[in-house]
Amino acid sequence: MNFFADRNLARTLIKMLDVYDQDHTLVRLDDDIRFNPRSTDIEIIKALSSQTPRPVLLTADLYRVPAERKALKESYLTVVFFRSGFHEQDFHTQAVKVLSIWPEIVQQVTRCKEPTIFEIKPVAKKVDRFCKTVDLPSA
Repeated sequence: MNFFADRNLARTLIKMLDVYDQDHTLVRLDDDIRFNPRSTDIEIIKALSSQTPRPVLLTADLYRVPAERKALKESYLTVVFFRSGFHEQDFHTQAVKVLSIWPEIVQQVTRCKEPTIFEIKPVAKKVDRFCKTVDLPSA
């Protein structure tokens, strides 16, 4: 399975996960040559949704701009959304929490039958199902 992390997640966190999880591929936005600092979220979402197989999007932003949210809703992407507050924690706390919950994240996204948005709260004790991607409410 391929995971794609946007710029809202620390590069070091994604590199750490990529080393830890040898069964899956983790790529961060800035390490993908298709994108540059001026790539819009809509361009990124559309490019990911046209990829085969579609990657799982890891993000700390559930796209509050209506056009971005619409693109995500229509993308057929599975998303793991790290809730506000997670990234205010120091790196070591984030690392311990992500490594602890990573097997459950992989299990949940592997099991879902249709594109789904999962959320991770700052305490990172469990993976919660937020909604089907197509049912993402408007901003």
